[in-house]
Amino acid sequence: MTAEEAIVDVFARRAVTALFVTEVQYGIAPQRDPAEFAAALQHLEEAGEIVSLRATVCGVMKKPQLEKIPKGSSKPPKTALNGQRLVYFSELKSSVPTQTYNREHLKAGNKIDGPALIEEYASITVVQPGDRLRVDDYGNLIIDIQGSFA
Repeated sequence: MTAEEAIVDVFARRAVTALFVTEVQYGIAPQRDPAEFAAALQHLEEAGEIVSLRATVCGVMKKPQLEKIPKGSSKPPKTALNGQRLVYFSELKSSVPTQTYNREHLKAGNKIDGPALIEEYASITVVQPGDRLRVDDYGNLIIDIQGSFA
């Protein structure tokens, strides 16, 4: 028996045993023991193929070091400004000129009052009118809904 055949044999035995145990748990098992059940299936001469194999691995990993972004003032740098767009806000029932910002140029500590758009390569964050956004030390965008930061 080759190594590959041995592996398939082990998986087949485990699958048959699991099937038998499942049938016993739900009260639908035939009146035979697991060895007989496996022997009954061995007359099949069809080749088997493992289509999907799942493994679970447990271990301990070091936590990644989070990098802080450069600090800035409460006002975003001019390099972060991308211009303005006309944006429709349903709660205002009108389109409003809205400042757009480039996220990668924002600094820790920057604060932006809505309405605003924060653009990045894969998404746009919308800051609604009356909301306020701040950038934390790690570059996360934190939005205070209809309020102000202390």
